[in-house]
Amino acid sequence: MDYVIKIFENSIDQEISITHSKLSNDVKNLTEKPVFNTKFKEKERIQNIDVSLLEMGGLPIIQSGGFYDLNPFTLNDNRKLSSDVIICKVHSRYKDYNSFIIRSFMIDAQNSQQTKYKILFEAFNCLISKLTEGAILSEVYKQTFDFIVEKDHNLKDNLPDNFGFGFSVGLESMNDTLQIKAGMNKKISAGMVFFVVLTFADLKNEKDFKYTLQIGDTILIKSSNREVLTGSISKNLAEINYDMEDEEEEDLGDIPKMDENNNFSNSNKIKILPYKLIFIKIL
Repeated sequence: MDYVIKIFENSIDQEISITHSKLSNDVKNLTEKPVFNTKFKEKERIQNIDVSLLEMGGLPIIQSGGFYDLNPFTLNDNRKLSSDVIICKVHSRYKDYNSFIIRSFMIDAQNSQQTKYKILFEAFNCLISKLTEGAILSEVYKQTFDFIVEKDHNLKDNLPDNFGFGFSVGLESMNDTLQIKAGMNKKISAGMVFFVVLTFADLKNEKDFKYTLQIGDTILIKSSNREVLTGSISKNLAEINYDMEDEEEEDLGDIPKMDENNNFSNSNKIKILPYKLIFIKIL
């Protein structure tokens, strides 16, 4: 996912016209080079693992421009990458063990989009917190559903009928009997692995742009807690929300700066660099 993000950021920053399928293939080609495995092992400090057995379960899925398929196993289309809402899905495999991760990224997001994403993020964390040993899957679904509707009743019609699925022994790519949905009365046990995915589909912003927001992580259930195996890729709003800027370098002059006593001083001067893609931290 790190490489998917870097490539699409570079494409937008450099205003490079690229299709979803081309971007996905670029990532695949990169990960198939022998040097990738070496660098990956060094970066992640992996020991006693044969990284040559690490592979992509399928091409990374890139979606943008108002066209989103909720199926995590869908195929890429040939539409151009668009600077709006970008959803990235990656399926990786080591031997027969699968992991999935989904992240949504917003560019020049309207206020309503940021609000919706905050609710999605909070609901996702709520959902994960309910995945405990002995919990019933249908109750986990209902508790998360109720949490979302309480935050925004209008989101009721934008929710899918399930919030993810499990791997019965951590190996199968999907187990229909372990879906997080209404009517699924199976209990969660330690050792189960779930691909948890939460989606707000068919939303509209102030400019009537139709979009979808989606987050997904692979979760390992333990006897006393759970572990987010794909949590190293941030999903905080501050990290996935970009503001585009296309201004030339500009000297803003003296910018007042607060000292430790909350008084202003004139000792600081800030310049805006001529980057087209500015990462804005949203607090």
